[in-house]
Parts: sequence; structure tokens; C-alpha cells
Amino acid sequence: IISAIAKLQVSEAESILRQSLNTNNPDKRKNVLYALSRVGSKASLKDLSTAAEKDNYTMGKDGACEAYISLIKRIMSEGYIKDAEKAANDLMKKAQKAGKTQTREAALQILMSVNPAGALGLVQNALKDNSRHYRYAALLSASDYADQNMYNELIKSLKKVNTDVQLDILNWLGSECDMPDKRKIITPLITATSIELLMEKNRDIKKSAANILSKTDELKAIEALAYLLNDADPNTVKIAQNALSST
Repeated sequence: IISAIAKLQVSEAESILRQSLNTNNPDKRKNVLYALSRVGSKASLKDLSTAAEKDNYTMGKDGACEAYISLIKRIMSEGYIKDAEKAANDLMKKAQKAGKTQTREAALQILMSVNPAGALGLVQNALKDNSRHYRYAALLSASDYADQNMYNELIKSLKKVNTDVQLDILNWLGSECDMPDKRKIITPLITATSIELLMEKNRDIKKSAANILSKTDELKAIEALAYLLNDADPNTVKIAQNALSST
């Protein structure tokens, strides 16, 4: 019956489902959680928040965390933007405290969907995090909302952040450049900086910068890569050769 409620999205059953969360039957509880994620209203947010907290915001346990995330998205789609934003913010903070990166990422994605204009700020905050996985997940999530201003601000931040974050930003920009429309926006902004980064001692930074330069047809980019062919370091020469072969 519970599965049918979920499949048919019988919203009238929400009250009964909420009461059924107290069951001691693990399978039934899992089905109830899923059903609430499909038919629940904002009235069920607290119930699923409590259930996710009991699971310590862990994905793949009994489905509570996934159900809560799905319900927040459902509430958002129904127009309850403030309620969804509040729930997502709360989830992200609690998941961070619990050390659950995957759940934090899901909450971050919701926050970007709720307020696309705030995507840059969310990414900038994420880039301060110690988890590379979380930082890069934030950048990937921001792709749908990225514009010239976001690219420009992140490029400017390259001189202020540590090497690990530099790599995250450069690798993401390189990936973004694989899309022609985005490449037209990014390459004029990043070319000069990438040329400067070719002189960095860090091999990964050099390689990421060369990768970006390989995606532009600007003469100064090609000249900068060609200059590295005379470098005394064979690894640097290899980076230049690979980049030039891709132009």
C-alpha cells in the first residue's frame, strides 16, 4: 500500500505516513520515508529532518537523508522557496558538523537552485573548505549558473588562494572551456593569467595552465607554449608538447 501511495503520489495520505514513521519495522520505515519524499508537503520537513539527523546525515543508510533532500526539492518545486532555502541551509550546516560531504553537496546544489544569483558566494565559501572533493563539487554545481562575472571573480582569486585551490579552479575552467559558448567567455579572461602560471614551479599548475591555453587560438598563447619547448626541464617540455598537439 505504501509503495502504491508513493507511486500514485496520494498526497492525502501524508498524515498517516507521518504517523507511520514510528514503526519498528526497518523495511516499512524505509518505504514510508520514500513515500513522504514523494507526497509530503512542508509539514513533513521536520519529520524527515529528524529522521535524517538520526542517521547522522549519512546517505544510503535507510533512505532518510535521501528522502529529506528529495522533499526539500519537492517543496521548492511547489513554490515554497523560503522554506526550501531554510531547510537546505540547516541541512548543509548540520551535515558539515557531522562530516558528511555528500550530503553537504546535495544541500549546496539546492541552495544554488533556490538562488542562482548567490551561486558565486556559495562557491567562494566552498573554496575555503579543506575537502577537495567538496570544493570541486561546488564548482561543478556552479557550472549551470556561471557567467562572465563568476569566471572573472574566480580568475582574480587565483593570486590569493593556495596551490590546491588554484588547481581546483584551473581544472574546472579547463573543463568549462570544453563547451564552445563558455570557452568564448573564459579564454579572453584567463589567457594572460595562464601564461603567467606557465612559469610556476608546481608541475600540476603548469600543466593545468597549459591545458587552458591549448583551448584558445590566440597567438600569444601558442607563443607562450612554444617558448617552453626550449626549457631545460624535460617534464615542462612534455607539457608544452602535449598542449601544442591539442591546439
